[in-house]
Amino acid sequence: MNTFPENTTAYLIGVDYSGTKKCARLVFYEPKLAKLYAWYGDNHFPYCLTNLSPFELEKISEIMKHPSLKKIELTTKFDAIKNEDITVTKIIVEDPKAIGGGKPRENVRDIIPEMGGGKVWEARIPYSSCYIYDKNIEMGMPYNIVDKKLSRVIYYDAEDRIKQITEKVQMTNDRWVRLCEYPVPEFLRIALDIEVLGAERTRVPDPIKAEYPIVSVCLISNDGKRKILLLLREGIEIGTDEVNANLDFFPTELDLIKTLFEEIKNYPFVITFNGDNFDLPYLYYRAIKLGMVKEDIPIMLTKHGAKIRDAIHIDLYRFFFNRSLRNYAFSGKYKAVALDEIGEALLGKGKLHAHQDIWLATEMRIWTYTQLAKYNCQDGDITLELTTYNENLVMKLIMVLMRISMLSMEDLIRSPISRWILSMLQYEHRRRNYLIPNPDDLILAKGKAVTEAVIKGKKYKGAVVVEPPAGIYFNVDVVDFASLYPSVLKNLNLGYQSIRCEHEECKSNLVPETPHWICQKQKAMEGEIIGLLKDLRVFHYKKLKKDPYYGVVEQAIKVFLNAAYGVFGDEDFDLYCPPVSESVTAMGRHSITSTIEKAKELGIEILYGDTDSIFLKNPTKEQLENLTKWSSQILGLDLEVDKHYRYVCLSARKKNYMGITDNGEIDVKGLTGKKKHTPPIIKGAFNVTKKYFSKAKTPEEVEALKKALKNVILDVYLRIKRRDFELEEMAFNMTLGKSPTAYEKTIPQHVKAAKMLEKLGIYLKKGDSIFFVKCAGKEVKPIQLAKKEDIDITKYHEMLKATFEQILDSLDIEWDSIIGIVKLEQFF
Repeated sequence: MNTFPENTTAYLIGVDYSGTKKCARLVFYEPKLAKLYAWYGDNHFPYCLTNLSPFELEKISEIMKHPSLKKIELTTKFDAIKNEDITVTKIIVEDPKAIGGGKPRENVRDIIPEMGGGKVWEARIPYSSCYIYDKNIEMGMPYNIVDKKLSRVIYYDAEDRIKQITEKVQMTNDRWVRLCEYPVPEFLRIALDIEVLGAERTRVPDPIKAEYPIVSVCLISNDGKRKILLLLREGIEIGTDEVNANLDFFPTELDLIKTLFEEIKNYPFVITFNGDNFDLPYLYYRAIKLGMVKEDIPIMLTKHGAKIRDAIHIDLYRFFFNRSLRNYAFSGKYKAVALDEIGEALLGKGKLHAHQDIWLATEMRIWTYTQLAKYNCQDGDITLELTTYNENLVMKLIMVLMRISMLSMEDLIRSPISRWILSMLQYEHRRRNYLIPNPDDLILAKGKAVTEAVIKGKKYKGAVVVEPPAGIYFNVDVVDFASLYPSVLKNLNLGYQSIRCEHEECKSNLVPETPHWICQKQKAMEGEIIGLLKDLRVFHYKKLKKDPYYGVVEQAIKVFLNAAYGVFGDEDFDLYCPPVSESVTAMGRHSITSTIEKAKELGIEILYGDTDSIFLKNPTKEQLENLTKWSSQILGLDLEVDKHYRYVCLSARKKNYMGITDNGEIDVKGLTGKKKHTPPIIKGAFNVTKKYFSKAKTPEEVEALKKALKNVILDVYLRIKRRDFELEEMAFNMTLGKSPTAYEKTIPQHVKAAKMLEKLGIYLKKGDSIFFVKCAGKEVKPIQLAKKEDIDITKYHEMLKATFEQILDSLDIEWDSIIGIVKLEQFF
């Protein structure tokens, strides 16, 4: 990678540690020439903090004689738990592994508690993050080199907008606005996808063994390159399929792989789908097997993923697997993290022969070159288009998320949302010279949760849900609190610093339904930051979300806000502080119950309430205005009309309803029929029912639906009874959350089915879909092994009933009134 030249503007996209130069390596992207540059930091060394004094450390020979020790010095930090400055000792070393890596008990993190009985802070922060925090550099932002020093680039047109937005939203800190408003460059990138000729049906080849030949490689870039590299094989015909790419043929597999490596050298960004787990490791080990030396292979395998020398590897599987992105940025449009489903959901484009993938390995042996190339090309197209659709939404989203989280691009893609939030808060700790506490410090000082969870597996009481009255209700307004939990964090001044503080006079400032109190003297960092981001989203970017770029910014902030409170109740989060999360949900419950009482006082009929939303039956404009005004003045929360339903079908069950908007669009919440795993024979009937409801506009028309609905249900009931179906119609479709071998104690049904396939040499992995049917007893079978006679029709009848009873509740129809006729006919 070339050295970052002076007077060149480039965007910071990566920071790592250079073992050869023993310092930080910063990676920049220059969009005009589409090149990556490296710049090496200086005057910064790895370190950690301890409560032991230099005098006490001198008695620990393992520290003083450590080959990497550079120096020991005293420093002052602000301890937010104690609300006071404290003096700690800073242990500075030359190699990051000396802090917390390498062999056990040979690093400072292990030695101090074991040999000296002391505490260690900030020893688990990756060195790359440590460098970013200490140097106050900002990921994803533009820089240049002036007089051999790193310098921020200022865009004055952006600065003018930043000033206007800061004043509009009444923010005292313009840093967050700057991160959102600075431009995002165009990224030159190439999508890579390989096809391997396996030995058995659907057996995913082991990348480490790399036993089978790579027969096709797709290379598709956003600058027009469209190439399929094909291995010549005896007896394979050219074929007649049209392929929208150039076909290059190679006499040997080694020639093909070497050409691939040369091609990707020209691109700063390489895009794959599951390249960390398959494509790149397979290429690496296959190249070695064919005689290439490691030095000539541009792929580097690490415990966190696969990297490419002098390029950035973006594995879209890792990115789209992120649950927060799936739910908030992409609105739950896809469930399974598979190229086919994501492509269909976001692009309207799926894999070719997707339904035949189970036989792909066998088919590929007899496919013509053009058939294989067309299949491979489709995968490559989907992979690239997932980063180019909607004006490069995904690439822009990655950049904005980098800026907020302060993580390198490759780290962000491979990290959960909790790591993003942790990095954002750690950056802020260092910027303010706060001591970053250990989890046990917080538990010792603040305690654990005290409320009892209603939902099994949760650690504290969650949101309130109002019992819905089953029925059909016309003219329903749904009001919700704009960013309820982030608003509570801000308004209540919540954070580990402020919850259960040391001040006696603050102990009367109790959180409703809990024994927790909140400090009235100190401002909590978490509440402040989340509040700033919330205001920025609600009062500015949410109004601009139809704009392609600002819509991305709004989505990025939303992802952070929706996860912001919950991470403090996660034991794996380094700033784990249950009273913070518990106080947020307690105040959320208090807010919604108070609002419901006020609505009743105003004469509004309440139909349903859940977390941050309330369903109001036929409220007047004046009633709505009075309610929102009251919420703002008394609760300090912004209440707004989120949706208006022509009518809503409420089940007697919580979190189950179907709402029909004025233009006929349908919102379905919790109903079994909408779920991905529901067998097609039942889901199809449910979708037909939805269409009927979307067309009804009056109570009389809804009443007329009853007969049509009964006929739909009865038809499916009889088809199941007579076994008048195809096996595919009865299949449950579920995604493997982890490899089947990783399940040991409890084996879910879909995993049992996957394990049955393994006995036939058909191996599935994490993220793959499994199709199975339910049989007698508690048995299941994968669809490949099942027959019609195996189907337990009673179980499918029960599921049909469970699916439609939720709708029948609202129509006051008894299940037996539909299928009772069938039973009567059987009797006679």
